[in-house]
Amino acid sequence: FEPGDEVQIFDLFEAHVALAQRLNPGVDGTAERTEFHKNVARAYHQWFATTGEESHYDGVVFHYNEAVSLSPRDITATYNLAVSVYNRGVALLKSMGVETSLGEMFALQERSAQFFEQALPWFERANELQPNRPETLRGLMVVHHSLNDNAAAEVFRIQLEQALKP
Repeated sequence: FEPGDEVQIFDLFEAHVALAQRLNPGVDGTAERTEFHKNVARAYHQWFATTGEESHYDGVVFHYNEAVSLSPRDITATYNLAVSVYNRGVALLKSMGVETSLGEMFALQERSAQFFEQALPWFERANELQPNRPETLRGLMVVHHSLNDNAAAEVFRIQLEQALKP
């Protein structure tokens, strides 16, 4: 499996669903389609981690978005999309080194903040789907902190503490 192969694989999957529906007209392939996109997103994530190629990151976002479009209540796809977008912003900040000029630092910080802002609605949606889930509360706390919204970060820190109590 290489980037771009998912089109051919998905075509084969669709042929499988069409055959299954001919045998049983009540078959719905939505759950399987959702899993397909989540698995391809994970593959793109591994490629991006290895190569750093922007097209691989775009594949992560595209396939998680497809999974969420198919199954809007899928907590895994929603949360993983939020984390992937947030982590892209973090990676930009980590790319700064001693040779990074002040102007480049400001530009990287601005681009990172854009990723954090893009991640926020996905974290919020994940929290709506499964309220008080510690991973999501931690994500909300961190993304608000990253956006310098310390009051909101504190609210989610308190909620996280409550959610972690036995």
